[in-house]
Amino acid sequence: MRAVAYDRMLNDAQDSVSLSLVTPGVPGATTFQTTTLAIPTYNYRPFLQLRSSGPYTYYGLDWDRYEGDPITAQPYTLLALENDYMRVTLLPELGGRVYQMIYKPTGHNELYQNPVIKPTRWGPAEQGWWLAAGGIEWGLPWTSTATSGASHGHGASSPRPRA
Repeated sequence: MRAVAYDRMLNDAQDSVSLSLVTPGVPGATTFQTTTLAIPTYNYRPFLQLRSSGPYTYYGLDWDRYEGDPITAQPYTLLALENDYMRVTLLPELGGRVYQMIYKPTGHNELYQNPVIKPTRWGPAEQGWWLAAGGIEWGLPWTSTATSGASHGHGASSPRPRA
């Protein structure tokens, strides 16, 4: 298997790594492997600042100092869990996010995968930034859901009762 991360904005330059995953020997068996993957990444780490809000401690990005350049291929630890039907990869250095979820019969990645790791201003206001990498990034309850806008005239609503 070959995993490739690329950024079309960088002249289609490709950074790749070969992954050696153990093929399940018994039908229905699950395997687990650890490897590395080089992903083009904006240089954001020097601009992180430790912050706290009540009992929570987190890293915020200092947007006043952040320059956005350069983009370099950074090695990340990739954890791969695989069975006959799925290959799920995680990036522990990026908060343990699920990075890929490959349905093996079709080879299709069921999750969006950003070709470059990039900080953006989108996200919780108190945090002030979000790391665009794709995959599954957080699973905690959040106020922005499919039905959260219903009380404001947006999103899902109940049918109108008959008069």
